[in-house]
Amino acid sequence: MTQARPAADTAAFPVRIGAAEALAALGHGALLVDIRAKEGRAVQGWFDTGIAVGKSDILRHLSPRSPHQVAIPPDQPLILFCSSAMSSQGFVLLLRSVGVDTACDVEGGFSALCAAGLPLAGP
Repeated sequence: MTQARPAADTAAFPVRIGAAEALAALGHGALLVDIRAKEGRAVQGWFDTGIAVGKSDILRHLSPRSPHQVAIPPDQPLILFCSSAMSSQGFVLLLRSVGVDTACDVEGGFSALCAAGLPLAGP
């Protein structure tokens, strides 16, 4: 069974960050979480820095209450993004409601990360 995540200083983890802040956070150990559909990744490309989790599997793989949680240190920031940052914002709030206080999303989503210079691995 997975241990519950300790309460983080939520002031240190804003709900939404800019793409430049996301790139800086990745350099300090944050985990990038791509929640776009497989089809979107196939057409637009993907980043090698992070993991892809389908929207229907977010709580299954990222909630500390799930026995199927991906092995993530409790204090590791999770940076979610989607195509436009519309769905990722809702999923950040959902994750925070189950104790993942280090979850945030990227303003502008995928295109903002590309514009900030995060290199694509495909298509």
